[in-house]
Amino acid sequence: MSLSETANAELLFTARLTPYRSLGPRGFRILIGLVGLVCFVVGLVFFIAGLWPVMGFLGLDVLMIYWAFKASYKSGRAYEEVEVSREHVALCKVSPGGQKWNHWFPQFGTRFEVDRHDEIG
Repeated sequence: MSLSETANAELLFTARLTPYRSLGPRGFRILIGLVGLVCFVVGLVFFIAGLWPVMGFLGLDVLMIYWAFKASYKSGRAYEEVEVSREHVALCKVSPGGQKWNHWFPQFGTRFEVDRHDEIG
């Protein structure tokens, strides 16, 4: 349910703010594959030299990098919705798990400014 469904006011501005993730799923698979390959080759060199515990620690490094990226992608599912009308300013914050927090502010005392850039639009 959007914020405007409960309001009878004409919306002047609405936006959905989401975190930016520059690495897509394909890039993630390539990165993990390359990191895994490098760690395996380096670990193999240490294994041949008789330092076999290093290989296990390099495997843990790959798992930690994988976990960190997955946690980052999970936090990227969070978003915020902003709506501005002549009567109110409404904010809806949604967590990665889907929990919502709605905040309503009266229009009185708020100011809305838009900076437009010629290059961006």
